[in-house]
Amino acid sequence: MSKLYLLCIGLITFYSTLFGQISKHKMLYVIDSIPILYEPKEDIEIFQSDIADRKVIINKDSLKLLGYRKFDGVTYIFTKEYRNRPDSLKQIPSSAQMENISGAFLLHNSPYNGRIIDYYLNGHTQSERICLNGRLNGYYKRYNQNGKILFESEYKDGIANGLDLWYYEDGSLKQKCEFVNGRKNGICVKYCPNVQISQRSNYVNGVMQGELTDYYSSGKVINVQEITDGKVTANKGIEKILPYIHKGYVSYCKKDYKSAIENYSKVIELDSSYAFADRAFVRIRKYQSEYKKSNSKKREVAIPDDEHLKICSDLQRAVFLGADSEAIRKAL
Repeated sequence: MSKLYLLCIGLITFYSTLFGQISKHKMLYVIDSIPILYEPKEDIEIFQSDIADRKVIINKDSLKLLGYRKFDGVTYIFTKEYRNRPDSLKQIPSSAQMENISGAFLLHNSPYNGRIIDYYLNGHTQSERICLNGRLNGYYKRYNQNGKILFESEYKDGIANGLDLWYYEDGSLKQKCEFVNGRKNGICVKYCPNVQISQRSNYVNGVMQGELTDYYSSGKVINVQEITDGKVTANKGIEKILPYIHKGYVSYCKKDYKSAIENYSKVIELDSSYAFADRAFVRIRKYQSEYKKSNSKKREVAIPDDEHLKICSDLQRAVFLGADSEAIRKAL
């Protein structure tokens, strides 16, 4: 097992503060029978309410018998989760009790066979995996501190083989890919939080090949690109509309609002997932420009009812397709 070493000042202060005292002594903390040999990340916490009981040992002879003679004291902490854990689970080792040499888990200098369960400091399950001859074989699952699964993968002889699934914090599916011999192979799908597909791609031996399709959260296709050896070779979705997008932008910059509206309308005619917001803002700018030229003393820009309906319709359509900007929200 890894050699014990002095916890950094940050960790000592973290736990000393937790127990209402500040200590500059060389203290080791053992949580649920596992010595803490690292400084925990800021988002990995343990609170007083998580703790069932604790015991502090500072007697030199006792520390020597425990094998902690280099420390001034040891604080044993047991969480409520640990105390409520069945003995059958307590007997399953964590990776912190093992050595990892070249990807192989060793327990007591021998390749480990069986389940490994790691826990957060508060006692909740962090991950589960299975080893055969020290190598990952079977499932590997990781959870957040609230018990929701973050990802799960399948392994064979320590190499990813099978489904690889990632999840959002609420437990809904975020990404699904297939691995063969440690490399992505086949269809890889990403999802929006609302379960709609956000992207679909294809891999061959870890390299993206074929079509890469992006979607709005509504399910409408945004773009389709052709990928060869991981590089974009053709953009099927945008090639036909790009000239009109460019013309629309140039016309807008020249304050030729009529031509800009016509070009953006052509974009929408060719692909009804683009340019709605652009066309709406060109119409708004058109009437703002006319308002300035008129030197009107009215506080608001006057937009004809029929044009107002067109603007609102375009903006609502843009939002439906997934557009979400401060400018659109203010305009609506």
